[in-house]
Amino acid sequence: MNLLKIKTLNLSLVLTGLVAVLTIYSCAKEKGKTPEPEDTANPTTNTPNCDTITFAYNAKVKVIINNNCSGCHNSGSPNGYLLDYNSLNAKALSGALKGSLNGTGYSVMPPSGKLSNCDIKGIENWILNGSPNN
Repeated sequence: MNLLKIKTLNLSLVLTGLVAVLTIYSCAKEKGKTPEPEDTANPTTNTPNCDTITFAYNAKVKVIINNNCSGCHNSGSPNGYLLDYNSLNAKALSGALKGSLNGTGYSVMPPSGKLSNCDIKGIENWILNGSPNN
């Protein structure tokens, strides 16, 4: 094979790969979101069967808050208490909880690292459903 054919073949492969990446990205953009890699930074809250629809306060939200926020938001903390339903509900209703989880208008919490996408979406859905004490 001569050098011109090799260069043409290499360029063709590069262009094909570029087109594939751009196609995947544009399809995700059309749906209103960019593709996100799976969050494996927090394996205790990132389950393969992520159910963000049935997030109940006692079974899911309270557990996530206790596991990730109790160090800074306990009863003696100047950072604000979040470990009971009424305190967390007040933050949910004000928008502070969602803002802190996403870093929109607030610092991202917890400071040790953002929660998994599954946990964030579940808590957002819990808030959208009126943050019930269930």
